[in-house]
Parts: sequence; C-alpha cells; structure tokens
Amino acid sequence: MDTINLLLYIEPKPLKRARHSKQGSFIRTYYDKETLQEMDNLKYAIINALSEQDRQIILTHEANAHNGLKIALKLEFGFVIPSSYSMKRQRALKNQPHTNHIDLDNLIKNVLDRGNGILWNDDKYIHTLTASKRWSDVNFISIQIQYESTQ
Repeated sequence: MDTINLLLYIEPKPLKRARHSKQGSFIRTYYDKETLQEMDNLKYAIINALSEQDRQIILTHEANAHNGLKIALKLEFGFVIPSSYSMKRQRALKNQPHTNHIDLDNLIKNVLDRGNGILWNDDKYIHTLTASKRWSDVNFISIQIQYESTQ
C-alpha cells in the first residue's frame, strides 16, 4: 500500500452547475469563464504539489489498474475565518466544523473531477471516501490517497 499526502494552499471552491443553451435542435452544455478558471487553478495546484516520488507511485498503480486498483481517499477542506468576526468568535471557531453555505458534496466533486487523469485514471477506483470541512487560519485542501493494487 502506498500513500500520497498533498496539501494545497488554495481556497476550496465547489463545482458549480454546468450551464445549458439551445442552439437549433442541439443543447450545448458549458461552464462560465470564472468556473473554468477555478477548475484550472485546482488542477494546476494538484499537479504542482506532486513530488517526483508521488508521480512514480501514481504511474506504478495506474499500470496495475487492471489488477484491481483500490483507492481510499481522505479530503479535508479548510476555510479562513472572516476578519469581520469578533476576535472572541474567531477563537471559538478555529478548527471547528465549517457548516456554512458551501455544500461538502460539491467540494468533493470538484476534487474528484480534477484528480481524474492526474491522481487516478478514473474516480471509479475510489472505494472509500472520507471528507470534512473546518474553519482555519488559512484556506487549504488536504488530499490523502492510499493506493492498493496487486503488482
């Protein structure tokens, strides 16, 4: 079993819904420019966080995917406490669960989609997923990947 730990100092952004437009008898699906930029930012943050050793682990397990690759994924999202909150409230919130308006499932989906082709061939190999979001001093996304395959 091999493990990769990535810590991305990037603001967690949920995957927004695709937009649709009708062009004649065809329906076109697209994302707005802001969403595409956010998607690229996450993708490049993941790529830049990978060490050469991490890349070798990924290549080894991708090559053995036909032998039953299994991935356990742990995600943690950290959100900066707004400076407009009182110092007392900021201290009380630090490292506490973040339960504000951002849906955890949309944050997860963004990471899973950006990880396709970089961290794994397809997110279908993920058999266990643990995710949480909390208040923090800095914005971050923590990704822990455990690869299992018979070599």
